[in-house]
Amino acid sequence: MTNQLSLIPSTTPLLSIQDAAQAFTQKNGTGLVLGGCAKIVTHDDRMQPPPNCTTTCEDLSEVFSSAATFQNCLALPTISNLGRTGALSRDDLALMKTFGLDEGFGAVDVAASVVEPIVDCLVGYVSWCQSDSVCAEGDTKALSDACAPSRLAKSSNSSFLSDDTHSGIANCIDSLCATIVAPVNTDIAGVGVYVSYLMQAGLVLVAFLALKWWDSGLYYTCLVARLARQGYVEAQRRALRTEARHLQHKERLIVALVEFQKAQCFFMLAVQIAALVVLHDGLLAASNLEQIFIDTKSIEEPRGVGAD
Repeated sequence: MTNQLSLIPSTTPLLSIQDAAQAFTQKNGTGLVLGGCAKIVTHDDRMQPPPNCTTTCEDLSEVFSSAATFQNCLALPTISNLGRTGALSRDDLALMKTFGLDEGFGAVDVAASVVEPIVDCLVGYVSWCQSDSVCAEGDTKALSDACAPSRLAKSSNSSFLSDDTHSGIANCIDSLCATIVAPVNTDIAGVGVYVSYLMQAGLVLVAFLALKWWDSGLYYTCLVARLARQGYVEAQRRALRTEARHLQHKERLIVALVEFQKAQCFFMLAVQIAALVVLHDGLLAASNLEQIFIDTKSIEEPRGVGAD
């Protein structure tokens, strides 16, 4: 018998519920992720073995606790349907045990306990979005269409594979995330911060080009300019003299760059202090995961360039 189930490779990044929905679509609802359905023990942050997808996916607070868990919960109804029809191989049954699913799992109807709560949650969010003044600024009609219950789940077999493209849940999640307002924290990445950053990057680029010109460009520029009128020997002598005379400017520029680098360090130190201050409000005062991601990148990228 052909294996129906498979493990999603650990090299496939599941950083968000969008990634989870895409992985679910690509595997046609038959992929499972190691680490999904595992509950976190709060006192020491260890995974509590063994995971049990049936129990975890019946609790909405656990379903959305991680991208891996969300992906496995989306796949659970499809796996249940395959079990009921006897389409699972011995290897499939062995893989199911890794996630706390025994051989009798196929006889369990998971529609009421898994599919319906997740669909109700997504549809409920759409209703809230339409009544929220900020969220409603987006295309709520497209959101409502993408997250219609008929597009999320197929009632005939109680799974999230609702159509031939199997992309209903992924389209809904993408539409949901598109309505999320995620402005960057102005304390760490406001206009003034980024203007300062761009000015620093521009000055460094100009200084780099000037140093390269002093290293070789100055000599050859003078040589070519005098070659036709004075001959090679005289042109070379004057070019070397000009290069030596301007060497002091190069040395002064290097000293200025050292001081400038110190100023960059103080600039990034100020950004880090601002980040620590707003952390007091909790996760950079972010209201959603997308805003946390943007704020974090706003700190990491200029800091890394400044350090280089």
